[in-house]
Amino acid sequence: MATPRFNDQVSGISGVAAGGIALLPIPTELRLISTQLCPSGTFVVGGVPTAVARPSRAQLAALIDLIQVEVNSDTIREMTVDELIDENEANGIPFQAGFLQVFMMEPKRATVSGEEALAWPLYRNPWGVNSCRIKVKFNAAAAAPALTASYEYDLDPQVNSKGSAYANITFWKRHTVQVAGAGTIDKNDLDVDGQIQRITVRSANVTKIVAKVGSRTIHDRVLDENAASLKPYEVTQQANTYALYFDKSQIVDNGVDTGGRPLLLKLTYSGAGDHIALQQIIKPKFF
Repeated sequence: MATPRFNDQVSGISGVAAGGIALLPIPTELRLISTQLCPSGTFVVGGVPTAVARPSRAQLAALIDLIQVEVNSDTIREMTVDELIDENEANGIPFQAGFLQVFMMEPKRATVSGEEALAWPLYRNPWGVNSCRIKVKFNAAAAAPALTASYEYDLDPQVNSKGSAYANITFWKRHTVQVAGAGTIDKNDLDVDGQIQRITVRSANVTKIVAKVGSRTIHDRVLDENAASLKPYEVTQQANTYALYFDKSQIVDNGVDTGGRPLLLKLTYSGAGDHIALQQIIKPKFF
């Protein structure tokens, strides 16, 4: 029988201020499905400072520097506004002005069971979870920032058909890629302790990625070839990104487990710059 899903407002939000870090406590002893952030502020519109209740994407990106999700003070996810919106839109989830959607269960997965397998079991037993919170870092120039939020949850204990507890926690990790100029660079310091789902390289200059595990090539495409390969799966590579999706089928088990061996990325660029590679990797526990 399907488990009912509920939602509630986040209470006790603190630290909302220009240059401040807002803390949003998420209750535990539940299974977290998603959270929805509703930031607002004052922006210059037509030359006039104007309170905007439902800011545009550009306004939200100017308002907020960084979003982090923590469990027991360990960072599980870290992303900017643009990174979050691009990942959602790549998977067919459109941006709605004024709302930032952070999904634990991913609604575009190929099956309902695959979606539900990604929920976060925020239980003390057996996962050792004592707390969960979202941190929102406001830009120092933010004017009259405000923030409300809600979360969706159920009370499923998250056990398999044999009654054993399990978890598939999708971490989002930001890696800096420093590029001195046009050419190809190697990056081999990504997290390999889990099942690698996706790596989105955010740059207008990246033109090709080759991925290798040991001597085996597991990906080799230029930018437009990669975009075309995603389309049949209804995944859309966003502007100024290279979306390396090992799980483009939206099947969770299609991620890459390197067995602990390094994943080597050979990235070809047309110009210089410091860029971010946003890695999504599933692990069987929070810590």
